[in-house]
Amino acid sequence: MIDVDHFKKINDTWGHPQGVEALSLGGEFKGLQLSVTIGVAVATPEDDLDTLITRADNRLYEGKRDGRNQVVTCI
Repeated sequence: MIDVDHFKKINDTWGHPQGVEALSLGGEFKGLQLSVTIGVAVATPEDDLDTLITRADNRLYEGKRDGRNQVVTCI
């Protein structure tokens, strides 16, 4: 799972079309530095897709709680 940190603030301030533009780093957003938080889970033979997504999502939120701008893994 990948989440652009504080992206809601960009959308709320300038609107969703500008948010899309910020992701492509174009227009007035050139030079804008974005950070991401990533949650990673490794699949086991017993996992179904929902279980794997839940574990990755939990790692994502752990990273956000712990300051953002990081990769958190679950092996």
